[in-house]
Amino acid sequence: MTTYTMLTAIVPAESVETYRAMAAGLHPAGAGMFITPLYTGAELTHYISTGLIDTVFTDVVTDPVKFAQAAGVSLVEAQALKDGFTYTGVGTEAEDEETPPPLHGKAAIEDLGLSLVPIDAAL
Repeated sequence: MTTYTMLTAIVPAESVETYRAMAAGLHPAGAGMFITPLYTGAELTHYISTGLIDTVFTDVVTDPVKFAQAAGVSLVEAQALKDGFTYTGVGTEAEDEETPPPLHGKAAIEDLGLSLVPIDAAL
C-alpha cells in the first residue's frame, strides 16, 4: 500500500531542468514536477511543486544518502542539489514544539515573497 506525504518544493528557475530530470529519475511520482512558475515581481524566478506524493519520494528528497543512491551521484553532489532547493516543506506536523509546521502551497509562496502571476512594478 502506498503512503502519501504532503510535499512543497520550490527551486530556482535557472536550475529547474536539473530538478525536473532528477525528480523524474528518482521516482515515477517525480515526473511532471516543477511545472508551475513563480515570480518575483514581473520576473520568473522559481518553480514550485506541491501536493501529496509517495513517501518513497519524500524520503529520498530529505535524506542526502538516499538522494545520492537514487540519483546515482556522490554524497557531495546530492547535498548540493538538496541545498539548491529554495524551500522544502514535508508533512504537516511541526518537527518539535519550537518549530512551526511546514508551509505548503500559497502559504509557502507568500512567505517567500513570490507570486503565481507576474506583478508589474509600474502598477
